[in-house]
Amino acid sequence: MFLRSTATVKSSAGRIAILALLAACGPNQAVDGEQYVSVLAGWGGAFGLVGGTAARGVARGPGVLLTYALPTSAPTPEQIQAHVSRPGDFADGERLYHRWCARCHGAGAVSSSAIPDLRDSVIRLGDGLAAIARHGLPGTGMPALGAELDEADADRILRYLQEQSPQH
Repeated sequence: MFLRSTATVKSSAGRIAILALLAACGPNQAVDGEQYVSVLAGWGGAFGLVGGTAARGVARGPGVLLTYALPTSAPTPEQIQAHVSRPGDFADGERLYHRWCARCHGAGAVSSSAIPDLRDSVIRLGDGLAAIARHGLPGTGMPALGAELDEADADRILRYLQEQSPQH
């Protein structure tokens, strides 16, 4: 999905008017044959409108109406399979990462929790990150994956993470 436009809604009357419009028309609309979906986000969005007394006084700043243009076509199953099964060490590292690491460290190597973001860890730890993947970190939730990952596989994951790093 691609962000086509955003509009800042500064008043509760404006938010209520937009919600009424979305309720009457539905959040999915087509304009000139192109399909759009709109959602309210941020403070003053759903929580600000339905949070009752819990939301009173804590909602600061305007909510934002985000409108996205939906893609006109999706990739075919053949295109998806070709991407997933493409050859090469980078693709192997990506597949191994998503099999062994993504459940904790996030899809696409992007962590959204207190668990370390490995894109940053690879900068700090370098090749040491492959050893951590194989031997784990005692006293933490990081298991030893040496039975599942040989050194070559751990290196493939490391190379994938280096490519995902913001310093790459």
